[in-house]
Amino acid sequence: MSKLNDSIFRQAAIDPKRSFIVSAPAGSGKTGLIIQRYLALLSIVENPEEILCITFTRKAASEMLARVLIALEYAHTSPCPSDPNDATTWSLANKALARSKDLDWNLLDLPWRLRIQTIDGFSRHISNLFVVESSTGYASNPSTQPLVHYQTAAQVLLSRIEEDSLIGTYLGVLLGHLGNDFDLCAHLLCNLLERREQWLPLIFRIQNNTDYFHSVLDRITREHLENLASLLDPIINEFLYLTQQAAGRVSKESNSGLEQLRVLKGLPESSVTGLTAWKSLIRQFLTKSETWRQKLTANEGYPPVAKQQKLRALELIKWCQKVPGLLQLMISVLRLPEHHKTSAQHQILEALGYLLPHLVAELNVIFENSDECDFSAITLSALDALKSNDCSTTVSHASLQLDYSLKHILIDEFQDTSAIQIKLIELLLEGWEPDDGRTIFLVGDAMQSMYSFRNANVGLFLRVQQHSIAHIEIEPLTLTTNFRSQKLVIDWINDYFSSAFPSHENPSSGAVTYTRSIAAKTSTRKAEVNFFGYCGKNYDDFEARHISEICKQIRFNHPSDTIAILARNRSHLKAITPALGENNIKWQGIDIEPLSNRMQIVDMISLTRAIMSPSDRIAWLAVLHAPFCGLGLEDLLVIVNSTQNHSDENPLIIEQLINHFETTENRKKYSLTKYGEKALARIIPVLKNFWLNRRRQSLRDSLEDCWTKLGGMDALQNENDYEDIMTYLNLVSQTEVGGIIQNMESFQLAIDSLSSNPKLSELRNKDQNPVKIMTMHRAKGLEFDHVILPGLSRSVSERDKPLLLWNEYVDHVGHNDFIIATRGSEAEANDELYDYLRHDRATRARLEDTRVLYVAATRAIHSLYLFGELKQNGSKWRTPPPKSLLTNIWPKLSADIEKKRYIVHMAKNEEKHDFQESNQTVKAMRRFSANYRPRGKISQGINNRQRSSNATNSLTPQVTEKPYDNSFRSMQLGKCLHRTLKQIARYGVEDSGIEKLDRLKIGWRSQLKENGILASSDELDELNCALKNMLEDPFGKWLLETKQDSSVEVMFDYRFDNGAQIKRSIIDLTFLFENTRWIIDYKYAHPIAGQTIKNFTDNMIDRYRGQLHHYASLLRGIEDYPIRCGLYLPRVPLFIEIPDR
Repeated sequence: MSKLNDSIFRQAAIDPKRSFIVSAPAGSGKTGLIIQRYLALLSIVENPEEILCITFTRKAASEMLARVLIALEYAHTSPCPSDPNDATTWSLANKALARSKDLDWNLLDLPWRLRIQTIDGFSRHISNLFVVESSTGYASNPSTQPLVHYQTAAQVLLSRIEEDSLIGTYLGVLLGHLGNDFDLCAHLLCNLLERREQWLPLIFRIQNNTDYFHSVLDRITREHLENLASLLDPIINEFLYLTQQAAGRVSKESNSGLEQLRVLKGLPESSVTGLTAWKSLIRQFLTKSETWRQKLTANEGYPPVAKQQKLRALELIKWCQKVPGLLQLMISVLRLPEHHKTSAQHQILEALGYLLPHLVAELNVIFENSDECDFSAITLSALDALKSNDCSTTVSHASLQLDYSLKHILIDEFQDTSAIQIKLIELLLEGWEPDDGRTIFLVGDAMQSMYSFRNANVGLFLRVQQHSIAHIEIEPLTLTTNFRSQKLVIDWINDYFSSAFPSHENPSSGAVTYTRSIAAKTSTRKAEVNFFGYCGKNYDDFEARHISEICKQIRFNHPSDTIAILARNRSHLKAITPALGENNIKWQGIDIEPLSNRMQIVDMISLTRAIMSPSDRIAWLAVLHAPFCGLGLEDLLVIVNSTQNHSDENPLIIEQLINHFETTENRKKYSLTKYGEKALARIIPVLKNFWLNRRRQSLRDSLEDCWTKLGGMDALQNENDYEDIMTYLNLVSQTEVGGIIQNMESFQLAIDSLSSNPKLSELRNKDQNPVKIMTMHRAKGLEFDHVILPGLSRSVSERDKPLLLWNEYVDHVGHNDFIIATRGSEAEANDELYDYLRHDRATRARLEDTRVLYVAATRAIHSLYLFGELKQNGSKWRTPPPKSLLTNIWPKLSADIEKKRYIVHMAKNEEKHDFQESNQTVKAMRRFSANYRPRGKISQGINNRQRSSNATNSLTPQVTEKPYDNSFRSMQLGKCLHRTLKQIARYGVEDSGIEKLDRLKIGWRSQLKENGILASSDELDELNCALKNMLEDPFGKWLLETKQDSSVEVMFDYRFDNGAQIKRSIIDLTFLFENTRWIIDYKYAHPIAGQTIKNFTDNMIDRYRGQLHHYASLLRGIEDYPIRCGLYLPRVPLFIEIPDR
């Protein structure tokens, strides 16, 4: 590799004695740079705990830790590589290992000493470490569904409306402001609680300084007007002259604003006093719709007699159009509030200033009673601990304590920090002194800041770049080398985004300038960037077909290449996935489809609600209508009406089934369909057993048993459905307490937060490289050979109007201020200040949209494909919708379309292609054949084909094969083997001779039958063979022999750091041997045909490494023995050791 153009900066960045803020554009290798810096610091510190590396997600933290450990392991076992960058990493890792050896750190054996964690995790560490210093107390376990607690807190506060107190009075003011709509008020308060760490400090500040906002608005107004005057300076004299002349030609009645400017001698004051005059000046340039004027009329002071002056004024407007940022600045000035000092905001702000702290107090009580909290509470608690309560010093006791143990801080993705997180970092740095050997290293890319919905503020990154942080001297560095994409792709991105990004930085508005990248990758492969435009009807059909064809072509030419379809919104993918399926292109959706939208999960929710609430008739009827029961509406009506002649007005559905339809004789009394009669004969015994034995075992086991015996496994359509069911059942297991779900609302929210994500490990070997489909936000940090961006012309809807709006503003010297406003009352228009803040947020969102598109485009290595729908105005192309991503690059793109670089497809009476299977109007109900009986292999499954309008109710049996190995059937066979091995390990190998194995088949057959599995002779022989293999294998037999502290199926209950619910893990076998703790997990798996043992072993290690490491961490928490863990597979037989972390 040739010398990098920014190699001097990269070398400087790993100097452990200097502090830096590094701007690292996409593909510049910032993670590798952080790792090099981390390794360099390890070679100078006394203890590895003196270094803190902070990221923003658990995934990023775990990946960074893994890469550090890989670097150390590689330096320990391998010679120095030839690549210069890899050689630098190797050298730094080698020095770190030498330091580790000298000071006896044992980093390779004790990697947990490396402090790489999320900022939320670090905040919780501070909160709990300094619980005495924090007035909020110990940080409990974060709630998995804090929204339920927010809703409760809002309802509790509103219930005090009738109190004879200030709370009751101010609640009356707030509710009156919102039209006495309790639900709306509760909803708005609930939304505020989720972001309270942002506004809570602000509320306390405004209570003691009512003029604070006025001074901030005055400053913002002054800065806007000074910037506008600066941009207009080249034409200001002529502009003022033409304005004076135009003002003299209008009357007060026709244009009062312009008429007042006839006495204007110079520019108005750059203050609130001159704001009205400035707005009148701007309206000379802009229409009411805030676009540049294309013509001037007598109403603007240019009648036909002033033709020359009109032409000159139009020339000035054309000149203004070419000034970057001028239009947006003029629009912002027009939105600035003029009368905020007399606004009705004061009364409602006063009410909120009093009510919101009480709302937070109610929430804290609810959290305390449930022994839970949320991440906002953790952050506020950490801030409270680090703040000094001693008036004689600005440095808290907690900060001083951290000073002794914390010498170096590294922060990744710094562009995504929020104001509260910046404050936390500043408090950490308060006790630091110049040249005391401590450093801070910040890495990020303002061009990739795209998480404002998570409170990220890119202006804070720009502020630190310009003004440093706290009192620490930080040097800014900018990287420019791109290691990811080919030169053609980089050139296109530079060309398009250099004009799409703002020309000047503005920390207050979040305006970020573009930094050009230089491609380092050299490749002989063809690179491509193409735009597919379409004008006409059926755009979705056009887009889906072309994307499918592109994927098909790539798969043919480059089978091993990765492909990603990145959408701005999940709804933009509706037509694409069926088109991929039609072309037999395997795809994997990542966080695309909510789990609660999957029909098999809808059915499981109904089954859960049915057992939780016997009176929930809708849930019971939904269960009966589900595919595994299959009753039609006609039969459901018969069941519902079966007790209409009885005294019980609201009978339970389950009792109706048992009392009126359990026997054949009773079923004959009712007008059931033939299918209904046969189905009920199969269904009722299962549901009766399900009902009578409720709460006698865990809810998860009850649901799984009932679902299986009803035929739920056979009703699944593919392996993804099975993964969804397992995800749901795992959630039930985590949520239930004593066999019930105590809060169904919270449980439903938990389901809604999950996505249906097929596991790649479950795909067949030939499908190991599916097309990845995800949102643009989800793709950040990833890279793909080919990237497809659909739906770029689509807009997204605005969010609801919040009760409270606040924006942060960073001035030219780095001071951080804010403005806060409430939404207008239901009877009046919104307040001027609130409207201005909404406009300001919309401006920031538009700037962020540019960054979102940049992030999506920079994921591509070899090719990038963009799709958008275009419309025409006459012979010209219409500008895409203002809230679409295509708008950001439209000036450059439209020019390239005019140059014929990209061709827009024009539709000509094309018929819409239906990718949703077929165009038949009547769909068959998915259900089993009437004679279906549950069995392990699907011999009579569901026919999913649609039927014609004259089809009968019964469906033809369909023979299918189980499309996945990790089936319920395989799981039950494995459980049988587990139970047998448990017995052998408990009572000794000597009592389990091989000659006794045949007797076990009878027990196995009974156990499997109880779980809805009719085992074949071949399957029982397989079990027998597996057990025989283990008993004849010396190592397998050794595992089963009695040893010190030997235990089978050891249960551990524990709490996760990120969840309040108790979870359970079960270890198959553990024992002590030669002062070492062994952990063994049995697996019923075996290599498939044609699979090598090495490949099989590697797959098993990848799949179960996390599980075994988790078991090890549980045991490590209660004892100090060295640990060895592994998998034992009796069917092979084979022992696979998995190294402990």
